Amino acid sequence: MTSTREERIEQRYAELERKNEGRKAATIRRGPVSLIAVCLGLALLVGVTAAVDLRRLESPAGTSLSWAGAAVFGDCTTYRRLSVPPAGGGDDDARCRELRRLGAEARERPNEVEIELLTAEQSGDRATARLRVRLPGGQPQEVAVRLLRVDGDWLVEPDGTVCAVIPCA
Repeated sequence: MTSTREERIEQRYAELERKNEGRKAATIRRGPVSLIAVCLGLALLVGVTAAVDLRRLESPAGTSLSWAGAAVFGDCTTYRRLSVPPAGGGDDDARCRELRRLGAEARERPNEVEIELLTAEQSGDRATARLRVRLPGGQPQEVAVRLLRVDGDWLVEPDGTVCAVIPCA
């Protein structure tokens, strides 16, 4: 019995599909493994980046740069976390409002802000970082930021000379 052209085509498609089943099954098995490998690689990359960034914050250089950025842009939470607490205590909310007010122009024109680390020197539990800071509409100025290690963390000791260049509250 002879088959029609359509039947021969159908038989050929069926034969090709049977041959391809083994390859499809292997591809399906590899799919989740590849996805898991990519996810693990991405998680490892994020973890390493976070560890390097956190390590940088544990140094006087990283702390001084983070503190200066927080002061310039009015980030009160980071500013307080990286500053030696003021001697008299005082109204924390008022200081935050003042810091935010002082950072308003920098937040409006962030592309005009430059904060560059020049040097960082450490001696025991004390350190000094020299920064070059340019605020919106101003010229670059250099300032020496003093740091103190407290319970393993570096904290900035803002003083009059620093606050004359970097907005402090």
